[in-house]
Amino acid sequence: MKQIILFDNNNKSIYTSYQKPQTFLHGTIVKIDNVGYYFDGPADGANGTKDAPGHYWWQDSPTHLYGLHYNIGPFGEENWWSSDAKGNELLYVVDVIIAPWTNTTAYEFAKQGYVHYHELVRTDNGEKHPELVAWFKHVAVPASFTLDKGAMPEDKHIVSAGIDYRFLNNYFMPYNSKTDHGHYE
Repeated sequence: MKQIILFDNNNKSIYTSYQKPQTFLHGTIVKIDNVGYYFDGPADGANGTKDAPGHYWWQDSPTHLYGLHYNIGPFGEENWWSSDAKGNELLYVVDVIIAPWTNTTAYEFAKQGYVHYHELVRTDNGEKHPELVAWFKHVAVPASFTLDKGAMPEDKHIVSAGIDYRFLNNYFMPYNSKTDHGHYE
């Protein structure tokens, strides 16, 4: 499993108040009620774990994760998200809240920048969680780049540093565990 570990200016690993290293992993397994879930996506993680392309995660609580989103696609394909950003460049810092999709959560979360939700699929049988989704807020790091590739190239737009309120908007699409919302990220 590929790991990314953050270091401070003295080349020492950065630790949380719990003294756990902040290791960001691709293909992370989120435990919900003792059941493992992936973020739905291609099986390009270690041992075939599924995940959103180019994303690496650190989970700080059962319902909250931080992510790093690079210009990498499935199986390490460079420049998958953006044609004008560098290959493997950090595009976004991602904040994730695991919560149900309801009309209220959808519109309240969207106002805060959580405009994209991602399906959670069981690691043992691939079934979607019956009610919970992962709400993603993407905060752009570079001064500017074009999001013109990836899962939804038809949603091409120029991105500036800060919250990307246009990132693969699907917050308005009611979640149904029996249907697909049309794309994975």
